[in-house]
Parts: sequence; structure tokens; C-alpha cells
Amino acid sequence: MNLLMKITFFTSVWLACTINYVKANSLEYDGWLNIALFHALDIDEPSKFTLRGNVTVTNRNTGLVSVAQEPLSLQDRNKLKRLAQENRLYRLEAHVTDSDGVTKFLTSSKACALAKSQLTDVLWVSLDHSGTVTAVTQSVNNGNMDECRDLSNTDVDVLDEFNTDVYVKHTESAPIPDTASFIQKMEREREARERGETKDNRSFFAKYVRLNTSLDVPRAGCDSTPDLRYQSRSRTTLTWERGFSNFFLNLCCISVTTKYKTSIHMRSHYLCA
Repeated sequence: MNLLMKITFFTSVWLACTINYVKANSLEYDGWLNIALFHALDIDEPSKFTLRGNVTVTNRNTGLVSVAQEPLSLQDRNKLKRLAQENRLYRLEAHVTDSDGVTKFLTSSKACALAKSQLTDVLWVSLDHSGTVTAVTQSVNNGNMDECRDLSNTDVDVLDEFNTDVYVKHTESAPIPDTASFIQKMEREREARERGETKDNRSFFAKYVRLNTSLDVPRAGCDSTPDLRYQSRSRTTLTWERGFSNFFLNLCCISVTTKYKTSIHMRSHYLCA
């Protein structure tokens, strides 16, 4: 009964979130969206923004847009030329108008890159899962900006009108976790522990094998009289300094004590000629 109540609760929460998500999408994605673009070209008045154009998103779901922009005047071209020659930033302010009101976003790029690309740029309009605009970003192909100091009047004359591509990016929804299956798995594991059916995940050697690694180190040589110096060092652990040769000389027998346990008995013998 406890498991059924948990599954019912999480299912209800998931259905409520799904219904709200569908409602938000149906309301926001069917609405219009207008973006007014303003740019700052005057170095002497950095806080002054003038109208550049308008972007209208007629369908947020498909990303269908229409762009209308004002051509640059001769005065604006000279201002942009000065920005490029002094390696300044071209700042663009987007005023997004929707059913919730007006939201402003500020983005920028290198004025030199914009001039060398002949006013060709890209606007990215980012939307969240409800269709609300979260960011408006401008990107320009950098090109070779080392030539901006040598901009001529001919280069400035071609800077007549902006050539802008607008792309609408949607936020991808993350996968919904399968909460019901996880709860069922936890309940099955709990019931198995209560019945004592838990598995022993130890390895084969950890379960059945026991090794006795202590051994008696013999006196090397063939003298039949044992040296008392080595008697005091009986039952010491094999060290790397003794080497593997002593180990194989002292390994005499391996006996199996039970079906699942094996003990290694080391016996030391003196080698005589």
C-alpha cells in the first residue's frame, strides 16, 4: 500500500507539470514577438543609442522572422569607421516586447570585424521552454582585423545597410526520470533484505581461500650444524631481500584442509651435501 501511494503521488506531480508545460507553450508560442535594435556609434556619447531596425518573430516554434533595418547615414558611417580604427566595441541593445512587457538585452562585437564583414552579422534569439526570450546575442565573422587602421573612404562607402540573419534557438527539455521504476526497485531490494536473500558479492578468494604466508627462513648452505644466529630469526616474514629463490626452496607442501579452504604450510629444511 505504501508503494502504491508513492507511485500515485509522483504520477500526479508529473501530470501537473506536464499540463502546465503544455499550457505555457500553447500561450507563449502562439504570441508575436518584436525586437527593436538600437546601436551606440558615438564615441563621445557612449550612452547614446540610436535606432537600427526591427526584428519581428511571427512564429516562435518554427523560428519564422522578418527583418527591417534602416540604412546608415554618412555621419553614422564615419562614426563606425572611427570605432573600427580605434579598435572599439560595437554595442547593440535589443528591446524585446511581448505579452509580459519590454525586456532589454545588451550585446557587443568588435567594430573592426563588423566593418571588414561589410555589416554582415548574425543575431541569436534564445527562448526557454515557455517561449520567453532569455538572450539576444550578436556574432560577427572576425576576419583580418589588422587592416582596420587603414580603412579608406571607399571601404566606408560600402557600409550602407546591415545584412542580418536571425536564428531562434529553443531550450531542449531534459529527460524526465522514471521515478516509479526506481521506487519499485528500492522496494524489491528492501523486501529481499528482509527475507535474507541478499547476494554475497565477495570474490572467490575472499570467500574460500585463506593463505598462511608466515614461514621459517633457513640458513643458507650445507653445514649440518645450525647457526644460532638464524634460530633467533625463525618464523619471520619473507622479504624482498631474500629473493624468490628462498621462497621456492622452503615451499614443500600444499594441503587442502576443507572443501573450500586451503592453507599453505611452509617447512624449512637444511640442504646438505
